Amino acid sequence: MENNNQSFGQTPLNQPISPSPQPQPKKSHKLAWILGGLVVLILLAIFLPIYNGQDICGFNPASGCWKAKLNLIQYVKYVKYKTREVSVEEKLGYKIYENSQYGFEISIPKDWVVEDSSSSTQNPSIVIKSPARSDLPGYQGEPVYFRIAIVGNVSNTGKIINKEGHFSTIKEVSGQQSAWNVNIDYQTEENTAEYKIGQRIISTFKFTN
Repeated sequence: MENNNQSFGQTPLNQPISPSPQPQPKKSHKLAWILGGLVVLILLAIFLPIYNGQDICGFNPASGCWKAKLNLIQYVKYVKYKTREVSVEEKLGYKIYENSQYGFEISIPKDWVVEDSSSSTQNPSIVIKSPARSDLPGYQGEPVYFRIAIVGNVSNTGKIINKEGHFSTIKEVSGQQSAWNVNIDYQTEENTAEYKIGQRIISTFKFTN
């Protein structure tokens, strides 16, 4: 009879012993370090100044031109500014006149002026006026201006009251200045530079409210 010396609870000699489980490293610590490093890199990319060696002009007109040394946020804004669609008016150096009272804006050349009497209780108006000229074909008299009148209406918005604009003279009547339209041939008026600029100005009119 075969003698079996195996005691109760012992592992048989011919059975492999399974290794004891090893403690696994905690993944949470590695993930925290990775996330922390990414946050630091992002903050450095956003706030650390970068340099691209170009002159920047116009992005901040008050600062003039300077060598590009911007952080990432500023650089993204600058790229958007440079790649935006530039209007014809901006290329021509037009300035934007904004009126929050009547909720509109309009682009005008730098040598044109805005006469704003919208606070007047008698005859509120906003007039865009060209430089004076005294050589208007077919007219002899006082210097004339090409004028585009904008007024407020009862709904508290602006509107152009003369859709094309007209040449006018400025006369003083009873101590007050008044505009008087000049009677010239319509085709002559259409051929003037002021008329053509006036139509471009009118085309930029838009409500902001």
